[in-house]
Amino acid sequence: MSRSRHWFVRPPGAWRSSTGGASAIEFALLAPILVLALAATLDFGLVVHIRLSLNQAVSASANYAMVNGADVPTNALALADSLGAIVPSGNDVTIVVNNGPTLRRVAGVVTRSGSQPAASACYCPRFDSNALAWGSQTTCGDACAAGGTAGQYVVVTAAETYSSMFSGYGVVENGAISVRSIIRVK
Repeated sequence: MSRSRHWFVRPPGAWRSSTGGASAIEFALLAPILVLALAATLDFGLVVHIRLSLNQAVSASANYAMVNGADVPTNALALADSLGAIVPSGNDVTIVVNNGPTLRRVAGVVTRSGSQPAASACYCPRFDSNALAWGSQTTCGDACAAGGTAGQYVVVTAAETYSSMFSGYGVVENGAISVRSIIRVK
C-alpha cells in the first residue's frame, strides 16, 4: 500500500529548503519600489513635455515679435494680441509690449491694459528677485546701467498649472511651470 504524502506533511528540515513562495515575497517587496520609480518617471516626463511645449510657444512668439518689432511704436496692442494668439489657448500667457500695452490670458479669460504712448519710449529692463523692473524711460541706444542697450522690448511669459506628484524637479514653482522671454525689438 502506498502512502500518499500531502503538501503539509514534510520530513523535518524540508521547510527550510523550500522556495515555493520566495518569488511572491520578492515581488511583494519590490513591486512598490518599481511602481514608485515608474510614477516618478512618468511625472518627470510630463514636466519635461510641458516645459518643452511652453518653450516652443514662447520661442515662436519671440520670433514673431522680432520680425514684427516695427509695430511697437504704432500698434503695440495689436502686436500683443498677435503674440497671445501664438501661445496655445490652454496656457496662461502674459505679454507686455515695452512697458505699455499688456495682454493677460488666465484660464481662458483675456484682459488688456496699458497705453500706447509708453510703447514708443525706450527702456532698460532688468530682473529684481524674479520680477521685471522696466526702470525709467531713456534715450534709445544709450548704455544701460546694468549692461546692455536701451531699446524697445517685448516680454512673453507662458505658464501652465501643474501639480507634481513629487518635488517638482526644480521646474514647478508655485504650482505652475512657466517660461519667459525678453525680446529686444528695436
